[in-house]
Amino acid sequence: MSYSLLSDLDTTRDDWLVKVRVCRMWEFKNYKRSNEMISDMILIDEKGTLVHPVIWKNKVNRFRANLAKGSVIIIRNFKVAESMGEYRPVQSDVKITFMRITAIQKIKDDTVNIPKNGFQFIRPNIVRSRVNNNTYLSDVVGCLCGIGDLESVGSKWKKRDLHILTDPEDRSGKAKITLWEDYGEGLYPYLFPSESGPYIVIVTTTTVKEFRGEITFATIATTKTYVNLQMDHITSLIQKLATKPIHIQTIESGNGCNIPIEEAMFQNRMTITELLDSDWSYDIEVSTKEFVFKLKLTNFNLKEGLENYTVTKVFVPDEELELQHRSNKEKKEKLKMEAMQKSHVEKAGGSEEHPDDGEGTSNGKTRVYARSFITKRKHFIHLDGESDGDT
Repeated sequence: MSYSLLSDLDTTRDDWLVKVRVCRMWEFKNYKRSNEMISDMILIDEKGTLVHPVIWKNKVNRFRANLAKGSVIIIRNFKVAESMGEYRPVQSDVKITFMRITAIQKIKDDTVNIPKNGFQFIRPNIVRSRVNNNTYLSDVVGCLCGIGDLESVGSKWKKRDLHILTDPEDRSGKAKITLWEDYGEGLYPYLFPSESGPYIVIVTTTTVKEFRGEITFATIATTKTYVNLQMDHITSLIQKLATKPIHIQTIESGNGCNIPIEEAMFQNRMTITELLDSDWSYDIEVSTKEFVFKLKLTNFNLKEGLENYTVTKVFVPDEELELQHRSNKEKKEKLKMEAMQKSHVEKAGGSEEHPDDGEGTSNGKTRVYARSFITKRKHFIHLDGESDGDT
């Protein structure tokens, strides 16, 4: 049986036979065609050539059982068309479309020598030509050197900026990648300790923008992200950078206040018990045994009762700072108590004996305050010191 290489494909026939691997796979909605779901993937052959096939909605279920990321397949009887339009995930003259007569056969992985991953990393000399030009999407690779805060953009979107070194030999060559929504929400600095680095980041199918002279790559629906992927090119980069340690910086949000960690880690800090005794706040930090999490409570929490919270910052507790904070807190509480006692003494000395209001020796104001305090407590669910794994 004779197989064709992906580089041999052209539009003259529809009886092609190829042996390939699915190296990437995703699904997205085609808003130009009544929101129909399209299954997309990237195929790679033994020579490392990449091609983009498309399976339309009415054929997805027929082929789904034999298609999975990493699987090796034989495809026969498919249509080859000229690659046209915008947002092309690979730079190729042709693309594949599955037809009614297309057949797929899944084979064992160990019987072929086909790479598991394939990328077309953008070269520095063509970056400028892709600014606001979405004909081809860009795969970006570099060494992680900075992670920005998770920022809200309006009321709908969230983003996080990554900063990478695009050239291991030239540390002045940097690029910014904006990760939108899910791509940035789960990526925090504490996941990348310096002692375990360096970290080589791959972000696929990005668009290229320019703002105030700065080039930025941005994720879209088809983007995939990888960190220290096991492939020869990435292993080579890690080895080059292993002798040149890179400290990963946490880059503060452009619309936030840059305050030292000694203040940020204790700003509006509450324990679980204090949280139950307080009014809800839009920014609350909760202390745990291992980390200090800054939580953001939105209208969904306050009005709709949603029990999922956004972690906007994570601190690693410092024993010396914790002791200092505890000492300062005790001093403040002591001064507050002394001021309250002094106020009560002054009021008692300048007024008549208080009549009994039916609550023992308590006056009316004390009783009203106690009733208000009990009412407020009923609005919260009691939590003990144990975590249930969802906090």
